[in-house]
Amino acid sequence: MTPDPPVWMKERSNGLLSALPAEEQARIKDEFERGGALQHSLLRYTQALITQMSQTAMCNRHQLEMTQELIANMLGVRREGVTEAAGKLQAAGLITYSRGHITVLDRLGLEAHVRECYAVVKRGI
Repeated sequence: MTPDPPVWMKERSNGLLSALPAEEQARIKDEFERGGALQHSLLRYTQALITQMSQTAMCNRHQLEMTQELIANMLGVRREGVTEAAGKLQAAGLITYSRGHITVLDRLGLEAHVRECYAVVKRGI
C-alpha cells in the first residue's frame, strides 16, 4: 500500500489553511527539483526548523513549557490560531494549558482528535 501524497497548505488571510491547487504544487515541486535557489532556501529553512524543534525538545524534556508565541513561530502560523486550537483542545478535556505549561490529560483522545496530522508525522518517523 502506497502512502497518500502530502497535501501542501497555505495560510489564508483569515488565518485558516487551504490546500494549494495541484498545478501550483507541481510547479513548486518542479522548481525545487531543479536544485536552484528555491531548493536551497527550503532546505535551509527545514534545517533551521528541525534544529529549533530539537533544541526545544531537549530543553523541555522534563516538562513541556511552551508559549503560544513559540508554538506559533515553530508552526509558522499566527499566535491567535494557537490560542484558538489550545482552547478547543482544553474545552474537549484533552489538555490543560496555562501560562506556557501544557499537560496532556488524554493522550489517546488527543491522538484521535488530530488523527490525520498525527498519522502523517508518525508515518514519517
